[in-house]
Amino acid sequence: MTPDTAMPSNTLKYTLRILLASLASAPSFAGESAIPKCSPMPALLHVEPVKYPSRESRTAVEGAVTIEFIVRPDGTVTDTRVVEVSPPKIADWLNAPALEAVKRYQYAAVKSSCQGQTRIVFRIVQPSS
Repeated sequence: MTPDTAMPSNTLKYTLRILLASLASAPSFAGESAIPKCSPMPALLHVEPVKYPSRESRTAVEGAVTIEFIVRPDGTVTDTRVVEVSPPKIADWLNAPALEAVKRYQYAAVKSSCQGQTRIVFRIVQPSS
C-alpha cells in the first residue's frame, strides 16, 4: 500500500489542523534577524521521543523534518517552525509530531536567546529475528 492510497478520508481537515499549528508556532520575521544563531549549540539535556503517527505506521513512510527554533536563556525551546521536509509529500504526516517533540527539548542555560536547528529523521526499523 502506498502513502497516497493510505491517506485518511479526512485529509483536508487533518492538513488544515497541521497548517494552523505550524503557523501559530512560526516566529515573526521582524524579530527573527535580531536573535543570533547558537554558536556552538548548547548541550541538549532532555529529548522527548518523537511519536510516529500510528495511523501511518502501516504505510512505512520514512523521511526527515528540519526545524528551526529559539533557545531561551533558561534552555527551553520556543518559536519552532519547519524549514525543510524530505520528501515533501510527508509534511502532512510528520511535521506535527516533530514540532511537538522539539518544543519539549531542554538545553543547557545560555546567556541570551539564540536560534537553533535540528533534523528529525523518521525511519521504520524492522525487528531483528
